[in-house]
Amino acid sequence: MEEWVLGVILTTLAFGLIALAIRLEKCHAGILIMAENLKEAFKQDVENASVKTSDNFIDSIREELLDTVNSVIGNMAPPTIMDHLGGVISQFAQMKLMKAMKEEGMMGAIAEQIPALNQEGDED
Repeated sequence: MEEWVLGVILTTLAFGLIALAIRLEKCHAGILIMAENLKEAFKQDVENASVKTSDNFIDSIREELLDTVNSVIGNMAPPTIMDHLGGVISQFAQMKLMKAMKEEGMMGAIAEQIPALNQEGDED
């Protein structure tokens, strides 16, 4: 390739990059101006908006929340012996199934990554 062709290509690329950089700077400045205008407009809207709350409205919300909390707490019952037995049985079933899955090779790489699943007793 001749030197003058390479020079023309490089010069064109350089001017293109310079033009692109100038355009990006102008766009950046325009975006900053728009953001500042939007910020000022939002600030004016907030200042002009009058939020009127009455004590009656706040009290009604408070009463509604208290009623909801009281109904949820009122419906709760302490755990029975059956709840505790179900928890114990489910824990043993999970341990048995995890051991069976590990023996059958279904756990794969997961078993090596979770130390609690390794039953060999290898502790460092």
